Formats: sequence, C-alpha cells, structure tokens
Amino acid sequence: MSRNVFVWTFVAFVGLTSAVWAAPADQLYEQGNQALSQGDFQQALDAFGKAARADRENPAYSNRYAQLRQILMLRDRLGKETDSRKWQRMAMVLHSFYLNNRLFGDGIALDQKVHERMNNTYSCAMLAQTQMAMGENEAAAATLAPFADKAGDQKWALGSLQAIALARCGKSDDSLQLANSLLFPQKLAGRAAVLVARLKAVLGEPEASLSLLKTGFETTMPSQLETLKKDVANSPDFAALRQTDAFAQVLATKSKMTESGCSGGSSCANCPNRGSCSKSKKTAQ
Repeated sequence: MSRNVFVWTFVAFVGLTSAVWAAPADQLYEQGNQALSQGDFQQALDAFGKAARADRENPAYSNRYAQLRQILMLRDRLGKETDSRKWQRMAMVLHSFYLNNRLFGDGIALDQKVHERMNNTYSCAMLAQTQMAMGENEAAAATLAPFADKAGDQKWALGSLQAIALARCGKSDDSLQLANSLLFPQKLAGRAAVLVARLKAVLGEPEASLSLLKTGFETTMPSQLETLKKDVANSPDFAALRQTDAFAQVLATKSKMTESGCSGGSSCANCPNRGSCSKSKKTAQ
C-alpha cells in the first residue's frame, strides 16, 4: 500500500469513527433531560453543554445549559445566603424550576424549608402547589386553609388552589362554595389564567375552562409554552376534557407574546445569544 493510500484510508477511518461515536445534538439534549428527570444535575449539565457545542445554531440547547448552570449556582448559594430577601428570591426561582421539571423530591424539601422560614401566603402557595403535583391533595388543602383569609388581593389565587384541592378530595360542595366566594381579576393571563381554567374544569364548566386555557397559552412567553402545555396535558383537573376535540384544539394554541431569547444567565457578556439580543446591545452602549 502506498503512503498516500494509507493516509487517506486513515483519514476516512477517523472520519467514520467520529461520525459513529459523536452523538447528535438532539440525542445529547434528550440524555440531559433524562438525567435531569432522575435528579442527576451534573450529568444533565454535561449533556446539555455537549448538545450546545454540537449544534451552536440551536438556542434551545445553549439556553437549557445556561439555565441549569444558573440553577446549580443558586442551589449552592442558597445555603450560604444571609440576606432574607435574596434568599426568598433564589428559593422561588428554584421552586419554579423544580415544579416545571417535575423534580418533586427536591421541590417538597425546599418548599417545606421555605414555609418554615417565611410562613406567609407565598410560601403556603409554593408548598401547596408541590403537594398537589405529588397528589397529596388533602395535605395541600390543610396547608392552604389557615391562610385563606390572609391573602389580601391574592385571595382568589390561594382560594382557587384550595378549591381545586377540595374537588380532588371529592369534596365538591365545599369546593363550589369556596369558588363562588372568590372575586377574580377582570383580566387574567399566563399561569394565572390556567389556574382559574383548572378550577372551572373541576367545577364542570368546560367552556369557561377552555376559554381561559386559550388565553393562558396566548399570554405565555414562547420559551415557557411547551412546559406549560405539558403541565396542562398531564393535569388531573382536565381529565374530563382531555379526550375532546376542543381540548386538542386549545392545546395547539400559539403564544402571542414576543421575547428576546434571553438565556437568563448572570451576565450578557457570556451569553450565547448576545449577538442577536437587543438587551445585550443596550447594555454594551
């Protein structure tokens, strides 16, 4: 075999093995999601980072990597933070992440700690949301009950959660009585609209529920819509509607909101989207 033939054969072999062993970006991304669902944060971060490097044109991969990196930093900082307000803000970010990613073990441990420390309507709602996501509806109703009259202008939100929890426990009359006593805002958007849609669904008001659900989807940021739709699709509150054509049509609703595509990182300087983001351009000026 001549030297040139050997060289080109070797190059072809290296290229072939690289193609075989280098996992596609979407496969790496899915591996990251799988690791995250099992609570392996570091393995998930590594997989998201590899996916982002394998396909630099897809912002979903780099955004997911940046988001999880920020979450890991918050997890580390939470135990060291002494400023009460900063601690609460970090805890709320972590709560949302755990709930959205169905990491209920991490979520319930955090929420119980937050409620012990804050003991107010916000911490009460956080804990009840996770309890309900875990199917612990009686516990959620008990968590919410002492704060029912302390929520001020947010009484409708806390009351909605409590009414849903009561309905799930089979206490339909109590749920309806509580729901009828609530004063809802004239305009609802995003997850607030979806919350009331859940309430209407368990009360047997499908048209009102679907209308609010559509509004909730239309007023949710595009980057958050897929997660919200998964929550809705899996929610027991929509069980009676799930097999209907009307529900399927509403699930196809697109967001009417616009966003910059911000990754949510600690600074614009290291953001993978800084070249196309208006926020970073303004910061640089």
